[in-house]
Amino acid sequence: MRQLDGGEFWMGSQDDDERAYEKPRHRVRLSPFSMMTVGVTQQLYRAVMKQEPPAEAEAELPITEVSWFESVTFCNALSERLGLRPCYRQTENGWEWDRSADGFRLPTEAEREYATRAGSEDRWCFGDDEAKLGDYAWFEGNAGNALHPVGQKTANAWGLHDLHGNVWEWCWDWVGPYSAELAIDPTGASDGTERVLRGGSFWVEPWSLRSALRFWDQPGDQDWSVGFRCVRA
Repeated sequence: MRQLDGGEFWMGSQDDDERAYEKPRHRVRLSPFSMMTVGVTQQLYRAVMKQEPPAEAEAELPITEVSWFESVTFCNALSERLGLRPCYRQTENGWEWDRSADGFRLPTEAEREYATRAGSEDRWCFGDDEAKLGDYAWFEGNAGNALHPVGQKTANAWGLHDLHGNVWEWCWDWVGPYSAELAIDPTGASDGTERVLRGGSFWVEPWSLRSALRFWDQPGDQDWSVGFRCVRA
C-alpha cells in the first residue's frame, strides 16, 4: 500500500478533449487514503478466496474475469483475514458501504483518477507525449494482445504502477454525470445499472489510457481484461 495525502485536483478532461461525459472539468477534494501499488494478482486473489493456486507463470498476472460483486467480496475477505472491519454489507437493496470501516475497499472514481494523475494535469501521468507511454503502460502498441505481470512498468510520481493499461480496474461508483461544482469525497451516482471502470487495458489504444478516460460495465460481468486493486481510508 502507498499512503496518499489527499487534497484537491482537477478531475475530467481538458476542453480540447473529445468526450462530453468526461466534462465538465471540476475541482475535487479528497481525504487521505492508501492504495495498492499494483493490482490484485492471481496469486493474492486465489489465496484470499481459498482457491487453488495459479500456475507459477500466472501468479503475478493481474486477476481478471472477476465481476464487481466478486471484487467487493474479495475486499471484505481480505479485511477479515487481516483483522480489519469490512467496508461492505449486502442488503436486499444491494451493496452498502460503511465509510467508518477500516478495511479494504474499491477506490472511488475520483480517488482512482487522483492516484492515476499523481499531480499531473496532462493526458497521462507523465505528460502529453504519447511516445513515452510504453515506459509506463501495457497497451495495444506493446503488449502483444496479452496480459503482463504487475509492476513491470515505470511507476508514476507517487510510486503506483499500472494505473494506465494492462487491465481495466473496477471502481465503487455507479456511472453518472459530472457537476461543475466542487466535489468533496464524491462517491458517484446514487444508483444505476453500470459501475465505473478506469485505466484502459492491454488491447486498447493510447487515447483510452488517458487519466480522465471513463468506461463502465454491468457489475455482474466478468471480462478478460478487467481486474481491480484495493484502497483503505
